[in-house]
Amino acid sequence: MHLLAATDIFGNTTCIHKLLTSLSEKYSSIEIIDPYDGKEIDFRNESDAYEYFQKNIGLTGYIEKIFQHLQANRTYCEQHLLGFSVGGSAIWAVSAMLDFERNTKGICFYSSQIRNLLHIQPRIPIDLYLPKMEPHFNIDEVMEALATTPLVNYFKTPYLHGFMNQKSVNFNRDGYSQYLEILRNA
Repeated sequence: MHLLAATDIFGNTTCIHKLLTSLSEKYSSIEIIDPYDGKEIDFRNESDAYEYFQKNIGLTGYIEKIFQHLQANRTYCEQHLLGFSVGGSAIWAVSAMLDFERNTKGICFYSSQIRNLLHIQPRIPIDLYLPKMEPHFNIDEVMEALATTPLVNYFKTPYLHGFMNQKSVNFNRDGYSQYLEILRNA
């Protein structure tokens, strides 16, 4: 099975490589797609990363990048699409565009832009791991809106947005370990 991991606004970091290495026994191949074409950018903080992402890529650009990549790489019989934050939001959007959905599954963590994309009807099964809260919107309202969306499973975690990313101020070692184990069994 193949894994395509879509990073958050920090892009291609040693943190994402470490996480994916921990999943290497599950997947026969692992690939990273990030907003910055593999270039590592050492952002000082999340605010700088967010500003750079918004100015240079944007969610629409990232959605298009992931969609084009998936269209050009249709050789995998079975694959998981793993996304964190904006990467998960992009996977959510792309999930409605896919025409090879039979053996593809999405797994998205704290994909906050989904709140603006609730009209999406995924064509693949998707597991959404939501943070316990977000400062700009109500997680429970998003869950309520998703309750009848086919192919979607959602789980409210006891952790904050970014808990799987060691570069995030909200990184949580216990949450990381717990959900890494869930990913190994997905």
